Amino acid sequence: MSHGWSARLSCPTATRTQALCDGIRSRDRRCVISGTEAFGAHIYRWTGFEAAHIFPLAYEGSWNDHKHVRWTTIPLVKGRSISSVQNGLLLRSDVH
Repeated sequence: MSHGWSARLSCPTATRTQALCDGIRSRDRRCVISGTEAFGAHIYRWTGFEAAHIFPLAYEGSWNDHKHVRWTTIPLVKGRSISSVQNGLLLRSDVH
């Protein structure tokens, strides 16, 4: 079935941890902008969806300088504090 967006997976890069992606997928289960459901989510198929950071990784220094981690209440993913699931959302690949 074609949905008109790319067939990229929701965690395509090594900079994103699997735990972060799993947390975002589990919480959102659909594109938070378009509302499109991840139809294969029940069998862990996330093609066409991407876990995205809200506050970009490129600005991690600013994230740390301004202590934005204080706004996260869910325990952080092992590693960088910017990779809290509260700093992420699930998007369709073409929306991201």
